[in-house]
Amino acid sequence: MRTAATILVFLLLAGCSPKPGEFQGFETVEEDWGFGQTEARGICIFDGDDDGDNDVLLVRTGPNHYYENVDVGVFEERGAELGLDIDGAGTGCAAADFDQDGDVDIVVTDNSGPTRFLVGNGGGYWADASEFFFAGFDLSGQSSVTCEDVDHDGWLDLMLTGLHEGRSNLLRNRGDGTFEDLSDRLPLDGLQRSWAAAFLDADGDGLADLYLGTDVPPEFEPQADLFFRNDGDFEFTDVTADLGFPNIKNAMGIAVTDFDQDGAPDFYVTNIGHHSLYWNDGEGSFVDVSAATGTTNNTGAAGWGTLWVDTDDDGREELLVVNGGLYGDLEEIDGLIASPRQNNRFYIPHPASPVEFPEFRDRAGLYGIADGGAGMGAAKGDLDGDGRVDLIVASRGSSTTRVYRNLGTGSEEPSTAARIRLRGTDSNPEGVGATVAVEACGVTRVRYRSGAPSVLSQGEPALHFGVPGCDEDRHVTVSWPSGAVTEHVLAPPNSGAVTVLSEDD
Repeated sequence: MRTAATILVFLLLAGCSPKPGEFQGFETVEEDWGFGQTEARGICIFDGDDDGDNDVLLVRTGPNHYYENVDVGVFEERGAELGLDIDGAGTGCAAADFDQDGDVDIVVTDNSGPTRFLVGNGGGYWADASEFFFAGFDLSGQSSVTCEDVDHDGWLDLMLTGLHEGRSNLLRNRGDGTFEDLSDRLPLDGLQRSWAAAFLDADGDGLADLYLGTDVPPEFEPQADLFFRNDGDFEFTDVTADLGFPNIKNAMGIAVTDFDQDGAPDFYVTNIGHHSLYWNDGEGSFVDVSAATGTTNNTGAAGWGTLWVDTDDDGREELLVVNGGLYGDLEEIDGLIASPRQNNRFYIPHPASPVEFPEFRDRAGLYGIADGGAGMGAAKGDLDGDGRVDLIVASRGSSTTRVYRNLGTGSEEPSTAARIRLRGTDSNPEGVGATVAVEACGVTRVRYRSGAPSVLSQGEPALHFGVPGCDEDRHVTVSWPSGAVTEHVLAPPNSGAVTVLSEDD
């Protein structure tokens, strides 16, 4: 039973503000930065014009919006001018150099219309080249776009998840930017709906396995999320039953990281009601530790976008969970409906809990990110060039898509984080599938260059390593998808600039 003193402490904590010198949280800047009151479902953050800063694509009902970063805190909407104003019931997106011509291409999905391949030409314009790159495919009614070099041939492949009447498709990049449909390599018969998928090397054999979330409407039979072991050469085996995953349906978002820093990738899954943090035992089997870590979000909430991020630059990642409403097909209501709709969660590791198995506490209210709108996609990226990671949460209907500026400690001191972007040569150009370890002052942090979408969304390609209170060199080890391992030394940064590490360095 809670005592009066315990309740008083809880209320004081809930209402207090961060102290000077501590992490101050976020401020909403969508109006000030030029985004306005926009609704959206999916988000992609990437450098579309190769000028060194991050631009933003919002995928939405009606014409998609593309916000070009033109100055610090200044974005201009140029979707129509640059060929990105696809008009429809847009859902998700991914941005990468799929055809390896040096320019960013974009894949955009639609709730009820076709999936589009928009080929880039250096930021000056994107042309719809779907008939060439997706020749012979019937790709429509899809949601998230997941990128991975499944067969390690140096070209990024695609997993497109299907909604309603749409199919989930596994597409192999032929090596000229065009794709072939290898969906029959996955036993997907009877799959009704999927919002997101994620690749991760669960068993440490160097091959990316596939977790496929399933969202089961009430009129269908229950169906568990699926896990496929990658056997090489685009051959997969369904090992869901062997791994003992519970039959948790209504999965939406997936976020991959090594939350306990033991060298094996873990992942978090949002659902309706209970959310799951799956801990990898190091041999490719998983245990749901959400209750033990305090991350169940077990309030009846409908969770959507989720991601791991180090916003306070302490080297440990926090967990964002976007809570929105239920989607569609209930009582013939389209879009998100209001039951139930909870505030977002922002789980931070308790400072006294061990790195090896942290406990988390929700501080969304304290840090100004507990918006209770109809949230869906979420993405992270440095939007104002200060070296700190900002956040965007897409919201549907009458809710406003929020742009959250990271306030750091409130001082003008630049970020000391190591920010790293990969450039593959034998591996794919984006370095998707690589593992990066940064050691400084006796502490090592590991991150994965993932092509997973949270849900419907994709964050910046740079990896962010908070290195607090350390003036020593940062020693970086990159394990590339090709099997190559490279070593790099970075001097302590005096700004938040991104360092590009090449596979042939």
